[in-house]
Amino acid sequence: MRARWDDAVSFCVDAEKIYDDPQTAYVPSQHRRHVFDFDDGVRLIVSRDQFHGEEKLHVSVSVTTEFNAKWSRSAKGAAECLMRITEAVQSIGGKDVDRRPDHEAMRANGIIDFFWDLS
Repeated sequence: MRARWDDAVSFCVDAEKIYDDPQTAYVPSQHRRHVFDFDDGVRLIVSRDQFHGEEKLHVSVSVTTEFNAKWSRSAKGAAECLMRITEAVQSIGGKDVDRRPDHEAMRANGIIDFFWDLS
């Protein structure tokens, strides 16, 4: 998966175009090179994005219903879930993600976005 990670971040995606003109934009989630599925239900979408003149490493995280149910039953569910997601990202991202993200966001649909500044 590490080689695929390098491929996924080998070029910069115009993130603004995704919002401005989604019909003609290159959308990472629609291309297998950016999609990483783990057996336990974690899915990562990985890209290097250009947004407002800045380059960022962007990792979107979603999980299956089964993954969510498993971790929500645990007393330490949220912390353990975050640790598992962090392990998944670091297992394929290596030194690119060996520090805390510079920005995190959660969308209304439950997808979590992590951003690392590259500029």
